[in-house]
Amino acid sequence: MNVRHFSLTRFSSVDAARAGLSLVGLATVAATLLPMVRRSAWWIKGFGFPRMQIFALQGATLAALLPLRRRGSLTDASILALVAAAALRQGIRIRPYTRLARREAPSARSPRPENTLRLMVTNVKMSNRRADRLPGFGSDHFPFMAALHYQPNQETPGPPSTDGEERRRVRSKISRALRRFGHPRRDGLRR
Repeated sequence: MNVRHFSLTRFSSVDAARAGLSLVGLATVAATLLPMVRRSAWWIKGFGFPRMQIFALQGATLAALLPLRRRGSLTDASILALVAAAALRQGIRIRPYTRLARREAPSARSPRPENTLRLMVTNVKMSNRRADRLPGFGSDHFPFMAALHYQPNQETPGPPSTDGEERRRVRSKISRALRRFGHPRRDGLRR
């Protein structure tokens, strides 16, 4: 009876590198497949955001695994195929956001003022009294649409106001600021 014994001395540094890279490659395959699961858990959906980083790690893993693979090993070939398929999937998902994708709309060579849209989004702390320093306000480039996210005063003394009172007070402040800077639509605040 011929029995082969596993020996740690026969486990070379090349085998260790191959095993480590295989684990990294399989982890990137899992990171590619997890966002496809129909669950709304944050830790599952979170893998849909670092696609470029996962793609780069898959490329580096493939480049490092190719010279270390054993000829004729079904395990090595399977891992390489899985990592390559996952990298292809990530590449397909990333491509629309790169220069490789076809432009959806041509760039304007000389935009006409009547065909332009100016948009400003900003966070504003309610205790800020220096609205004039906000870019766009009071200039010729006043935004057509402004989305202001306010942070209520925390240090205001007295009893806390109700949500409705706070909302009315903020709308009133924003209306005054828009009128002061000559916004063309003075009643343009929506709930």
